[in-house]
Formats: sequence, C-alpha cells, structure tokens
Amino acid sequence: MAWDLCKEFSRTNGVRVSVLTTACKALPPLSVQDGVEIRTVASPPGRYSMLWWLRARQAYRRYYEGQTDIILSVSAAAFSLPLAGKNRPLTVAQVHGTAWGEFKSKWRQLKFWPALKSLRNAAWMIRDLRYRQFDRIIAIGPAVLRELQLAPTRWIMGQQQFDVISNGINLAEFCFDPQKRRLIRGQLGLNETDRTVISVSRLHAQKGVLEALEGFATAARLDEDLRYIIVGSGPQHSLIRKRIAELNLEDRVRLMGEIPREKVPDLFSAADIFLFTSKRVEGLPTNVLEALGNGLPIIASAHIADDRIGVTPVDPDDANEVSSALLRVKPHLNRSPRLVTELTLEFAASQYIKTFDPTGRHVGRENWKA
Repeated sequence: MAWDLCKEFSRTNGVRVSVLTTACKALPPLSVQDGVEIRTVASPPGRYSMLWWLRARQAYRRYYEGQTDIILSVSAAAFSLPLAGKNRPLTVAQVHGTAWGEFKSKWRQLKFWPALKSLRNAAWMIRDLRYRQFDRIIAIGPAVLRELQLAPTRWIMGQQQFDVISNGINLAEFCFDPQKRRLIRGQLGLNETDRTVISVSRLHAQKGVLEALEGFATAARLDEDLRYIIVGSGPQHSLIRKRIAELNLEDRVRLMGEIPREKVPDLFSAADIFLFTSKRVEGLPTNVLEALGNGLPIIASAHIADDRIGVTPVDPDDANEVSSALLRVKPHLNRSPRLVTELTLEFAASQYIKTFDPTGRHVGRENWKA
C-alpha cells in the first residue's frame, strides 16, 4: 500500500518522492522505479530493528535533511529521524494498528508463545510515545481510529489529533476478467460448478488462515462442490499443509504459496468467495479491497466489517459460524467492482496531499519533496 501511494504521489504535478527502506534482495542501494527514488540501508529486510533506526537516521541526515518538505512515516519507520528543530519538515505518521491492539490479539489466541510474545508489544507501548512528536496521525481505517481513541493508547498519544484515510486500490488492476477466470480454473482443475473460496494473506497466526481452513472443512462436509485456494507465505505454511492432510482435503484445497502480486487478480477472477478470518484489529486491509474490486462477496472477521464494503461478519474462532457463512453466501452473478470512490487509490492519495498541504497553495511547486 505504501508503494502504491508513492507511485500515485509521484504522478502529482511538482511532487518528488523518495523512499527510504530496509535492505531488499531485489533492490540495489539506490534505484528509480515508476518515477520514485528508492534508497535502501543495510538493515534486516522487512522489519524494524535498532540497526534500521540507526542507519535510517544516518541516511536521512546525509541525503535528505534540509531538502525534504514532508516525512511520511509508515508506522514506526521514522521514529529515529530528527523530527524537531528549526525549519523541520511536516511530519505525518500512518498508523496501521496499535501496540495495545497487538497485545490483546495475541492474548485472545490463548496460547503460550503468542502470550509470551505479547510482552514485547507491551514494551512497545512506551516506544509509541514517539508518536507525540508528529504533526499529524493518520489511521488507515475506522477500526484503527477506534483503537487510537481508547485507553491506554489515548494516554500514550497525548493531545494528538487523528485523521482517517482508508487504504485504497488501483481499481483498474483488479477488475474481474472472465477470460482469466476460464484459464486459471482450467489450470487448477476446477469445474464451472465448483464454488471456489480464496484467501490471500500472510500465513501467520494473527491472520487466522488456519481458522479459515477449519471453517472450510466443516462446510466442505456438507457441500461437495466447495473448493479452497490459499495464497501466501509465512511461518504457518507447514502447519497449514499438515492440517490439510489431516483433514483429507488435498484434493479440495490448493495451497499456492507466495505468488507475484500482479497474478493475484487472475486468482480472484477464478474464485467465487473471499474469506479472511483475521484475528488482528486492523484497518481496511488491501486484500479485502482488492477482492471487492474484483466483485467478490466477502466473509471476514466482524471487526473488519464496515458499512462501505458489505462484509458478511464472522467470529474467526467459531468454525461453525465460518462454515455457515460459506454455505449461505452465494457468488455474485454480476462481477462488477463493489468499491466506493473513497476506497480507491486515487482518492486516498488526494487525501494525503490535502493533509500535507491543506491550503493547496504548494501543490505543483517544483521542489516539493516527500
């Protein structure tokens, strides 16, 4: 989502965008893609660490300090940057969730290791005091906003004002394609009568894919036409594969692993229902928006439900409830996009631009750098 926003920002007249991020095997130290400068630092890829914060600060001071108008911090990414001082940039933090929310979601799993790991989330609550130094805090959806407004997170944030800018997708990339549907279903050995469920997410305990599988297994005993496609990678991959075998569902569940993002719309077109039983309180996840853009009906955890998207809500820990929803929800005959304008990438980017420059006076000036 952050990368999509950066590309959209770069299309705005006069806005230059640089991304500072962790090491990545697919990226050199400095490159330009889709008009966006990408600079990586030598720190563990894909996660925050002390080395990331140290080297991000060094890189910022060397390459960007004094030349930047806006700092957009994806979650805690910019915590180590010099956010105070004279003539500093406007600083905006994009919040995807809260340490307290992570703490609660791990305890809800009622398992030893998640509960033990939750202690780290409790410690991160102190780290979140750094959010007080930002000029603006943006929640990526109503659920995240509610978490920010509740104690103890509200106490940590202080007097900060919160805005909501929901995630958005490039609708043209995810529209239903009947030709791709026929092609992919043929490749997967699916009959036209097969009702095919799809999940696309990281295979992590908090994403609830194992719980989704249990719900599917219960429904599959009652509907022989049900099939399931699971897309993603993560620490639960082996456990999910083992559970598929234990349930004797190898011929009805396809564990696809990680696939290139540009291939995901094809799989959405091949499916009939999107299932996402996340245990984590989050905003409107992009996988849900992408499925909506493809015209799929959505079955998702109750805390993801939003009046704008028409989700069938379920309790992720209740296999019978998930099963009932799978048996009850029917594929849409008309696979047109089901997204309101405010959940498109273009709209989301425009709202960020307004946040960066509420007067609109500086949009289009040559040296506005984010």
